Amino acid sequence: MDNKNEIDFVQERSIIIAERSILVTIRIEKRRTSRISFTKTGLSIVLSHYLKADAKEKQIESFLDWAKKKIIKHPELIDQYQNQRSYPDGSVLKLYGENFQIKCLSTKNKEATIKIRSGELILSFPENAKEDRKNKLASKMVARIMALYFKDKLTKRVHELNDLYFKQVVKNVVLKNNSTNWGSCSIRHNINLSVRLLFAPEYVIDYVIIHELTHLLHMNHSDAYWAHVASVMPEYMVAENWLKKHGNKCVF
Repeated sequence: MDNKNEIDFVQERSIIIAERSILVTIRIEKRRTSRISFTKTGLSIVLSHYLKADAKEKQIESFLDWAKKKIIKHPELIDQYQNQRSYPDGSVLKLYGENFQIKCLSTKNKEATIKIRSGELILSFPENAKEDRKNKLASKMVARIMALYFKDKLTKRVHELNDLYFKQVVKNVVLKNNSTNWGSCSIRHNINLSVRLLFAPEYVIDYVIIHELTHLLHMNHSDAYWAHVASVMPEYMVAENWLKKHGNKCVF
């Protein structure tokens, strides 16, 4: 039996490129050559079983260096990845016209915490937490705190646009870390917005709000619905195209 492609080792790690956490899967196979490739979930590295330990590490470093340069030159290579954003200490998070300086702390507490203080976003992690675990915790915490922080500002904008163009009853505005849509409008006149919109330009956020407010008049996507959207925002397709092109980068 030919075992030249038999897998005898699998490892997963993550690397940070352009503030994105990219999953790297490393396999060692009984084969003569090594390779790296982009997959649907991240980077795949296959190493030759016959390489010595130090040679394996050098090959991994070489492959990752090649991948980083490739991604910097062709960022569209990672547009397909919905992985959460990374939050390195000292970096700046830009949301809805505001900048937040990231400050990461290591503590003896068992739980991760987050708070906003004087323009700083302070993330505290258990001292033994691994990097991939920190990224997952940060993703959830940042999305949650930003939904709270910007709720009043976005609620105010919803009512401004409603008063200008619709004059309908809006009961509640809710921000959720929703990955399946950018917004929704309920029959009870509640407007739901994805907190991921905070990464988008203001005209795009306005478009999504207008899109949902129009549903207060037309609970469908009929010709009459789109005619009303166009009457309020004639160039709404510019915003639609922005979301199609850049929407997958709007992740926490």
